[in-house]
Amino acid sequence: MACKKCKCKKEPKMEFRHIWDMHTFQCHENEVYMGGYYYEDNGTKKDITLVFTTHQFLNWLEGPETIKEKVEYMKEQLIKYIKEIN
Repeated sequence: MACKKCKCKKEPKMEFRHIWDMHTFQCHENEVYMGGYYYEDNGTKKDITLVFTTHQFLNWLEGPETIKEKVEYMKEQLIKYIKEIN
């Protein structure tokens, strides 16, 4: 796969961002928007918006696990983390 920015043959770099403050949710036509803030390594606060097609987002929510199962899994992981840090 070619890099979209410069059309070279390099694989695009995977980025991981810890979003500290989720502030936006919007659904318009066939797009779902989720926005928040993250901090760069130098401490600069940046705004980021993730855009999904509504169909893709609903497929993920309603995938093999139900929404309830996904939420329960997240709660279990959070409880596990809280117990580890205490």
